[in-house]
Amino acid sequence: MLAPTPTPTPTVAAAPTPTVRPSPSLPTYGGADVRWPPAARTSNPPALGAIETTTRVHLIGGGTLAAGLTLPRLGGTGSEPRVMTPCGRDVRLTGSGQRAIPASTDGDSLVVVDPGHGGDADGVVAADGTREADVVLAIARELRTDLLPIADRVVMTRTRDIAATLAFRVALADALHSDLAISVHLDSSPRTTRSPVPGTQVYGALADANGRRAAGVIYQAERRYLDTLAPRVGHHWGARRNYGAIYREGSRGDYYFLLRESHVPWVINEAMFLTVPTEQALVGDPAVRRGLAAALAMGAADYLGGREPGSGWRRPTPQPPDPPPPGGSGVCHDPA
Repeated sequence: MLAPTPTPTPTVAAAPTPTVRPSPSLPTYGGADVRWPPAARTSNPPALGAIETTTRVHLIGGGTLAAGLTLPRLGGTGSEPRVMTPCGRDVRLTGSGQRAIPASTDGDSLVVVDPGHGGDADGVVAADGTREADVVLAIARELRTDLLPIADRVVMTRTRDIAATLAFRVALADALHSDLAISVHLDSSPRTTRSPVPGTQVYGALADANGRRAAGVIYQAERRYLDTLAPRVGHHWGARRNYGAIYREGSRGDYYFLLRESHVPWVINEAMFLTVPTEQALVGDPAVRRGLAAALAMGAADYLGGREPGSGWRRPTPQPPDPPPPGGSGVCHDPA
């Protein structure tokens, strides 16, 4: 489950909704008449690409960063790039052990996969101690594999259990000029566990018509898969009042930082409720995790191919604005 981080945002005009024709062969879940509130977005930051650490790298001024990190580039030179660390520090790399990853262009497609939480941020914790951060990482790894035949390039915000700030996640997708970014989450504390349909929530950005379509397309693909699992939960799903492809308003536009501060299409996907025992059992099944990943990849393919407008949009019931962000010690340690 994702928490907000309030940050003021300057504004520019929002883009118009793209026109995409639906496929008559796929089931849809309604919501075409929902109109999202108007919002705006800042101008795009430069797409400088990213740096992958292939071995432990040294920092100018002292210190190191571990191998296996993908870091948004902020500037610098080819041999001494400025990057943002997972903890949000602005540092300069030096020496060997780094590989440049160029930003996406019109000639290729790049998807960012973001496993939520990590490190000190557990996310939802089930009664038996199962951490959302671990389960979504397993799903995200499957998703990356499924996306490789679909997108030209796939980049993960984290590939292991490390802390990563929201600003880092946004900066990485922006620096790569990602065609789509998918943040993978699970939910908690449903108001009811007797819903006849899945309580899946896929959030899109108010200021991004492409992100809205991505939310609808991914919800539609995921819902088709989850419907096949209904007998395994006795046709009783965990749910909140708000489900479907939705938005959530906060005091500064989008409630969620990833959607409010990004400049590329993001969706935040809350597939199931980890605190509902029957659904925890589902995501504990490797076959179900593979199925969820395959459904998300199918939605991404439909989005990137422009074949589907999506469905499942709902006008959400208003929720309390911007509570304090929860959890964690507040101390972030970059892998060194």
